[in-house]
Amino acid sequence: MLNTLNLLVDLNNVNLGHITGIVLFHQSITFDSSTIPPKIGTWFHVTDFSHLTQKINQITSPEIRLSKTDIDLIISRFNIDEKLYSETKTPISPQNNMETPVVEHQHIAGRQDIEDDEPNDEIRPDLQTILNNMGLRVVHALSLPARQPQFRGIADLHLSANVSNFLERYNGQVYHHQYQGLKLYKEGENFCLATSTSSGKSDVFYMCGIDLLSRNRNAKILAVYPLKALGNQQEERWKEAIERSRLDVNVERIDGSVPRDERIRILRDSNIIIITPDVIHAWLLAKLEEGVIQDFLRNLQMVILDEIHTYTGVFGSNSSFLFRRLNHAVKVLSGNLPQFITASATVENPERHLEKLTGLKFEVVDLSSDTSGKHKIDILLLDTHDVLNKIIEIIRYFAHQTPYRSITFLDSRKMVEQVATIVNRFSDNPEENEIGLTQE
Repeated sequence: MLNTLNLLVDLNNVNLGHITGIVLFHQSITFDSSTIPPKIGTWFHVTDFSHLTQKINQITSPEIRLSKTDIDLIISRFNIDEKLYSETKTPISPQNNMETPVVEHQHIAGRQDIEDDEPNDEIRPDLQTILNNMGLRVVHALSLPARQPQFRGIADLHLSANVSNFLERYNGQVYHHQYQGLKLYKEGENFCLATSTSSGKSDVFYMCGIDLLSRNRNAKILAVYPLKALGNQQEERWKEAIERSRLDVNVERIDGSVPRDERIRILRDSNIIIITPDVIHAWLLAKLEEGVIQDFLRNLQMVILDEIHTYTGVFGSNSSFLFRRLNHAVKVLSGNLPQFITASATVENPERHLEKLTGLKFEVVDLSSDTSGKHKIDILLLDTHDVLNKIIEIIRYFAHQTPYRSITFLDSRKMVEQVATIVNRFSDNPEENEIGLTQE
């Protein structure tokens, strides 16, 4: 069989995608898929009856799923004895322990933080085998274990009823690090949530803002995001959070595209302002003589800074002067400083970083308090000489041949655009492309 497949390797001008095949064995087998030449490994597959359903579901589109009934029909059409199929249901043992699950999902009782939309283990492709078939060698593998989440109530914090409304979908429960953040908010401390990605840091922003505004409808909140695109996304999430809390306040965004008269109206009528540092510098603090801006700063009680690890280099230096100017203006107008609530999943030494950035002292809620649930993650280090083409091949395969969703990080925006364009060209139906470019 392998000799026959090897004959195809040297064929020129042949689209192997049009010559797909499955080699099917009656009895249970142990087979190392990496022995198939990489050029054709994507299109030719070897399996036995007990794994036929799994194999076909791996190599067809997510919309196509074969059931036991479908397999029975295949058996009848191939004139294969039903008894033979029934006797070969013992799972095979992958050779050299090559089967590597990528992500394990858990259902969290009482919480809906994690969507149950990942592929079932029974149809999960063998990632290492796929990569080997593409000519990629796994030189190191690191497995991060799954972790069950831990929750607690917040009744002792005596937050407003609107916060309880926001937490209804979570059965009134929060992670331990979220509780620590809410406690620091109640104590009036500036603090940073330096916990892992997708640990619910933004929910702390929302709950602190909701509680503040439920107690003082005249209060103003600046939610500062370093990128315009991030601000656009967060505006919708803030609005959703306020709607869930059933709090009657306005959330609006000011960026460079908003006309001056509209900016003044937003400052006057809205309680939560989504903004970028450049607008604070070029407009808000440049127009301090205007009464509406003075009234806004006089009532500014909370500043939220997300993605604080981005405030480095020249941008970080300029921002450090900016936040000192902002604090000075608020102090002069109101006699008080706003409370700063910040977050980052990747910042090193957040306490020192934030003191340099704002001139203020901060408490830090770090990974030691993080009790959010985590999936099992496998990290594979690959060895390849043709990096760009292999990245394109991997993206194409997982987008069109597996039920997985993925995100790819590249060195520059130009490279991202190039890869996205190349990958999308290979789709038979451009309207069905699933490869997208995230704007920044």
